[in-house]
Amino acid sequence: MNAVTFHLPSVRRFLVLAWLASLVSVLGFGCGSGAKSEADLKLPATPAEAAAQVEEVFATSEPVAKENAAAAAEAVRTGNYEKAVVALQSLKARPEATLNEGLAVHGYLVTLEAKLINDAAAGDEKAQRAYDLLRKMKRK
Repeated sequence: MNAVTFHLPSVRRFLVLAWLASLVSVLGFGCGSGAKSEADLKLPATPAEAAAQVEEVFATSEPVAKENAAAAAEAVRTGNYEKAVVALQSLKARPEATLNEGLAVHGYLVTLEAKLINDAAAGDEKAQRAYDLLRKMKRK
């Protein structure tokens, strides 16, 4: 029994290192578009940063996508989180989205979800409604 217990941490360590090596190689060589700065690989720290990133990425998109990006950004600035969730989900559902657009929307959704969870835990009913809507839309 001790032999199995002794080797288990080694196996776990190996799997973690193998996963990290895979992640580094994908991030470093995946796109072939050159080196990425550390800032390019980070999620936005706040919903406001995510909103600005989405607006920037969608600035040259077709008018409907550009309007949805602007609506999502404005909704977060004004605290209308449910509207932001709906606008982001419509951007996420676009089949013609570019990689950068998809990454920007994903970063925005992750950042917004974290804010909604924190605010809902603090008793914010608007945040709870928006989080419930986000969870419901994720299931579709």
